[in-house]
Amino acid sequence: MNHIEKNVEKIIQSDTNKILNKLQSDYEADAPEFREYVRINHPAFWKKHQKEWDTIFSNSTIDYHVDVTIEDFGAKTDSG
Repeated sequence: MNHIEKNVEKIIQSDTNKILNKLQSDYEADAPEFREYVRINHPAFWKKHQKEWDTIFSNSTIDYHVDVTIEDFGAKTDSG
């Protein structure tokens, strides 16, 4: 099971990297709305930099961790 979880983690990591790179490079669009996190948790920074947020987002390094746990594996049938 651990091997499957690690493979799924790699797939999710790869797909997420592709999406974030496209959003940052091609669209300069903060679709995940990280700006809301910054606005709420760092209001002074947000107030000072909100007008240039698209540029800040596009040039930022985004670090994240993917952790997959498979709790149930297999087919289920409806017995009712």
